[in-house]
Amino acid sequence: MNAVEPEPGTADSRAAERARTRYLWLDQGIVAFGINMAINGLIAWLIFRDAPVLPLRGPVSLEADIIGTCVLMPIIACLIVTAVTRRQLRQGKLVGIAPDPPRRGWTGWLRGNVIARTVVLSLLFRMLVPGPTVWLLERAGVEELSLTNFILAKAVWAAMLGIVICPLCGWLAFFDVPPADAGSDSATSSIGVQHDP
Repeated sequence: MNAVEPEPGTADSRAAERARTRYLWLDQGIVAFGINMAINGLIAWLIFRDAPVLPLRGPVSLEADIIGTCVLMPIIACLIVTAVTRRQLRQGKLVGIAPDPPRRGWTGWLRGNVIARTVVLSLLFRMLVPGPTVWLLERAGVEELSLTNFILAKAVWAAMLGIVICPLCGWLAFFDVPPADAGSDSATSSIGVQHDP
């Protein structure tokens, strides 16, 4: 039997919901915020350490870095967070959520398909985030940043972006549970769902 959401309103259901909420807020929220801040600050220094300043626009610029981050960060975060969440499901630390009824429409193919999920999230953040971010920088009168200020700004901005991406990827991974009639044990175990002995 799949380790999916218990009967609604029961003590088990409330405990499962609390565990998922804590996981999203703490592990994929606060902890991920600190990790993303450190990693992105280091990446910014490694890539741009020879540049005394970075202009807002241009081939090597704040805008180019923002676009690159919005494309790559959802991909990397989704792959890592999905793998971590599935491991938590396999270990019984979290309980997955089975869609009821099982979704077979355009959202159904995203469930369990981590590659499709990463592509969709990457495209979504690429379309929605860079434009408003660059516009806000322009409105604030930012024409360029020194390397030090850029590293600090990149670390904080990327961490804020991650606090949206990581919990979202974790929440989506909760639904990597096959329908009850999906079939074999191998199908369910491959996406991180426990079985009763």
